[in-house]
Amino acid sequence: MKNILVIGGTRFFGRHLVNQLLGRGHKVTIATRGQTPDTFGDRVQRIKVNRRDREAMIKAFANTDYFDLIYDQMCYNLLDIDIANDVFDGNVGRYIMSSTIETYNHLMGLQSNPYKENDFNLSAVDVEQTFPWHEASYMQSRYADGKRQAEAHLYNTSILPAVTVRIGHVIAGREDFTKRLQSYVLAAIEGTSIPTSPAPQPSSFITVRDIVAFLIWLGEQNFIGPINAACEPALALDDILKSVQEICQKPIKTHLSSNAQSQRTPYDYLSPHVMDTGRAKDLGFKFSPILESLPRLVQELLDDLVVEA
Repeated sequence: MKNILVIGGTRFFGRHLVNQLLGRGHKVTIATRGQTPDTFGDRVQRIKVNRRDREAMIKAFANTDYFDLIYDQMCYNLLDIDIANDVFDGNVGRYIMSSTIETYNHLMGLQSNPYKENDFNLSAVDVEQTFPWHEASYMQSRYADGKRQAEAHLYNTSILPAVTVRIGHVIAGREDFTKRLQSYVLAAIEGTSIPTSPAPQPSSFITVRDIVAFLIWLGEQNFIGPINAACEPALALDDILKSVQEICQKPIKTHLSSNAQSQRTPYDYLSPHVMDTGRAKDLGFKFSPILESLPRLVQELLDDLVVEA
């Protein structure tokens, strides 16, 4: 049994991660602001704290036991890393930060091969300490930069034994709060036309089941460093629309976007945006085929929308 802290853990795939950890007999503490209800009952310990507040974090964790493992689902920028360094230095066996495929955004269109973890040098990333990273609008508009700088700062300070998981687009059914896949199911049902680029390019995706399984597996390993997480094959928007049309049994109308840079729909990429998962495979993890899950997710959304109608 491990003593595990999950920062976040009450939304999207985070709650599945907590349930899986509990099912494996681990002692789990969740740290949240306490604003999202959960169904864990007395199976978890709870720490109510603002992840962005350094002094509150230091106070909240001042008397906690050593954590064998920390899953930080709420780290978005280098200021969050500074807080993690201050709070958890010497008090964690392994620190796993959820990162994103969007850390590779600056390479889009510059290379044809899928991105490998070492395709950009984290030690060369300019760390922007004076930026207002904790302002909500800034965090959102600079999401990819924030994650990239968080990773760079994490490894360059070398205080925590860290793994950063660069997660592909998490594709889900009814539990996806972004409603990206749902927007295409709605387009099929309602007969609305969606704008697309002339030739949408592929990107990397992962299911909730696979990212949770991967995070659980990571917690049982001992390596450090960045690692990509994605199912295969990579999917282009056309692949997603095809699956939606087959399940809904209705065509999706499309029209060319008048401005390919600003009027594209979710998952419509002008250049390939695909991660190489060779490191994960070499270390022993096998991702499931994404095309086996996609129809089920579309059907789930369709069923919900039919009931709502």
